[in-house]
Amino acid sequence: MKDIECTRMVSFSNLPEPYQLAIAWWMSVDGVSWNFKNLNDLLECGYENDIFLEKFRQLLPEFNDLYGNIDFNIADFDTSNVIDSVMVMEEISSSFSTWQEYHQWYISGGHIPQYSENERWPVIIAKSSEKHDEFLLDGWHRFHSYARSKHKTIPVVLF
Repeated sequence: MKDIECTRMVSFSNLPEPYQLAIAWWMSVDGVSWNFKNLNDLLECGYENDIFLEKFRQLLPEFNDLYGNIDFNIADFDTSNVIDSVMVMEEISSSFSTWQEYHQWYISGGHIPQYSENERWPVIIAKSSEKHDEFLLDGWHRFHSYARSKHKTIPVVLF
């Protein structure tokens, strides 16, 4: 990945809110690494609606109290570089001959939201991986949304 040397380390508590939300979501809703009582209570109610997202956002102070001192590598990667890295993933490259073909297929498969400029959650990318299929860890819908909107860069968090 060409942009990998352009990252900067920032503690969770000093990250912009969209970055905090993306990391907290990935670490606690999609995964099980971060949890605490109020989060567990919220997760029991289900999380497929806007009300959940707003309640989840209200938990950011607790995430900051517990995880605020953890540092994360963040950056803005050129969209074209992210596309190139995705297109070498075996599952994608063996099924689609071009980015446009793959992107159109993905977009046609479901609801891909639009994100306002100040609500752009980053995608989660593996810092390094022996396997190309482990490059983009989370944020596929966001990635395709940003590409569809022709953003020149994509906000990323490297794990």
